[in-house]
Amino acid sequence: SQQVRKDARNRYDRAGAQIAYDQARQAFQSGQFEPALGHVNRAIERFPKDASYHLLRGRILHEMMRVDEAREAFATAAELDPKKPEPHYFMGIIHQRWHEDQKALDCYAKAAELEPSKIHFVAAQIEMLTIMGRHEEAEARIKSVERKFEFSPVIDRLRADVAKVKGDDASCAALLERASVRETKSPELLEELAFARYSKGDWNGCLNVLEDPSLKSRLGRPDLARL
Repeated sequence: SQQVRKDARNRYDRAGAQIAYDQARQAFQSGQFEPALGHVNRAIERFPKDASYHLLRGRILHEMMRVDEAREAFATAAELDPKKPEPHYFMGIIHQRWHEDQKALDCYAKAAELEPSKIHFVAAQIEMLTIMGRHEEAEARIKSVERKFEFSPVIDRLRADVAKVKGDDASCAALLERASVRETKSPELLEELAFARYSKGDWNGCLNVLEDPSLKSRLGRPDLARL
């Protein structure tokens, strides 16, 4: 009889917590961070063992610039569900922000290990290796996943990053040009391509990229205006 009542209370708490969590997620997606935090705190109070609740709480706190609290929430989520990759990924972002490069790399690598089919986890690991100057490891990691993500422009962009830091401007531009064929409407990619063409001395090619309609709204930005 006691177990039946306990199970019933758990179901009731879980249902109430899920409602609060759904409200928190909706508020978060609409940029209403204070209400979102209140909702997710109520969800955790009702049912503290769900890693997804702590993960969302961490993301809300991160957006509110309460970074240390966010890291603690992500750590709790990772402890509650060791197979969940997202907490490690977001902890990596925080460690990278704090210039704790090795910790960031370890977190990104763990996320990629737990969910190897998500390219942004692998990409974060490769980008971190590139930032740390570990170019050979970055290239080896790219090679290990390039068949799996054969048709993704992300692979060419990652290779371009490595070429850029190695001072190979021609290869960097060529790789970004190939990526732009698959990702034709990305303003960020076009910006990278414009700077890469400038770096290799292709002035006309740089101007051609800057005249792309996708960059029209950004040309007033000081760095693009100088370029």
